Amino acid sequence: MTAVAHEPTTPAEGLLEIFLSLDTPEGFRAELTEGEIVVTPPPDGEHEKYISRIVRQVIKRSRIDILGEQGTETDEGRRVPEELRGPGRHVRCPEA
Repeated sequence: MTAVAHEPTTPAEGLLEIFLSLDTPEGFRAELTEGEIVVTPPPDGEHEKYISRIVRQVIKRSRIDILGEQGTETDEGRRVPEELRGPGRHVRCPEA
């Protein structure tokens, strides 16, 4: 009998391998954030309707812009895929 030595993997490497091998259904989004895999279903119509109502109220009462899905990056290099908001906030967009 022959034994084969395997390189030990760290938990982070194992988690990354699992994440990269995911077969996420169409429309779903998978994210690996701070050591946790989060799979999010696509929003339904009701969810989007309520978000729209809230955003409309916020925009009316403030001087901020709301930008969705900009693929921006913080000064620390952390990616912010959801949304960016704030009065006069300067952001760096990653190179395309």
